[in-house]
Amino acid sequence: MLVLSRYVDESITFGPESMCTATVRDIQDNVVRLQISDVPPDVVLSTKTKSVVSSGDPMEFVVSRDEDLKVEFREHGGEVQIIFVHSRYHKVRLGVDTPKEWPVHRKEVYDAIRREAEREG
Repeated sequence: MLVLSRYVDESITFGPESMCTATVRDIQDNVVRLQISDVPPDVVLSTKTKSVVSSGDPMEFVVSRDEDLKVEFREHGGEVQIIFVHSRYHKVRLGVDTPKEWPVHRKEVYDAIRREAEREG
């Protein structure tokens, strides 16, 4: 599991081929509100209290110490789990557990990787 620190409006990217984005929208004590976007259709997103199938539109989820977010990519045979680790001073630490071959990046790092690939390609 990779643990990343994020502030409000900062993002992480994850997933198999197309990179999904989880953006921190709000942090309150032991709860973080995430906006999940760029999710391919038919991917299942679930917590203990909510389960939806992606339509491709951005969705919001609340993640806490008691409620992780699972993103199940059935077509690719794997899932991503986003885990609330800790929050302090308007910063949250999120654990991201994925299959080993799937990349996880801070959004700014992923954007730099894409720019470099476009320059070389």
